[in-house]
Amino acid sequence: MSNEVKDGTNPHFKIRLVNIVYIAIAIVVVIGVVVYVLSTASGGTVSVGNGWTYIKGESVLSSDGKVDFYSMGLQYCEYCAVENYAIFEALSNFGDWTYYGKPINLSSIDPLNASSQPHDNAILYQAEEGDWTLYLLNPHLSYYSQYVNFTLTELSYNNGSNFMSPTMGEAPYVSKYNPDIASPFSVVGGNFFEIGAVDSLVSSGVPILFNESDVTGYRYGAPIFGGYPPAYIFSQLKQPSSVIANGINTEAAYISAVLCYDLALSGKSTMPPVCSSSDVQGLGISSKV
Repeated sequence: MSNEVKDGTNPHFKIRLVNIVYIAIAIVVVIGVVVYVLSTASGGTVSVGNGWTYIKGESVLSSDGKVDFYSMGLQYCEYCAVENYAIFEALSNFGDWTYYGKPINLSSIDPLNASSQPHDNAILYQAEEGDWTLYLLNPHLSYYSQYVNFTLTELSYNNGSNFMSPTMGEAPYVSKYNPDIASPFSVVGGNFFEIGAVDSLVSSGVPILFNESDVTGYRYGAPIFGGYPPAYIFSQLKQPSSVIANGINTEAAYISAVLCYDLALSGKSTMPPVCSSSDVQGLGISSKV
């Protein structure tokens, strides 16, 4: 049985309980980075919208001239499942996804290319808690960008057993801003972070990929809703006014906006077209920080 529990004060994320040994090892590995982050951070934060928070006084975290983007989740978590779509869509604005060497985007994904569990030959799988999501760790799925370094960490397999650990890059932010290790958790550029699936991806505590009328069981006392089938999800993604498309596109726009802010702050000479789009400019990130 998984040791994940739902936090009663915020139904939009999962909290992972980790044993003392795990924490001790993580601290030893990243202690140098933690000390650096804690010593240089101003400690002030400000909300910029849709769940994203700006850390005042932090310089942009980058590698090889690219902004670092860390995302941490759980394979079985329904909130992580819906966040994956927004991450995939946002990153498409800054680079290219390929699957088996061929270009891929949300509109070209075959909803029949799915498996009940993460599988090397499937781009979609069903999270244990009900909804269908993108298998972003599929070994045949690749992402390249001249603007962004993307790293995904999944702490648990779909069955709830331990999988990966926080990377050295994200561990300091987990330690300071997400000590309960709630998922999903994203850090962009070292100066923006988001905990949980935000309101645009959740309706009345239920991820927008769920059929709220279909309760298939209970986990930790909370209902498990039946997920919409992939064919329905992708049909809704093609309708911009639908709840699913609007929710995912809104979160993707915020991810894109904070990435654009950091690219500009880092002095990038060329910017991707999305940074001058009305969707990103209209969010006014620079005026909020």
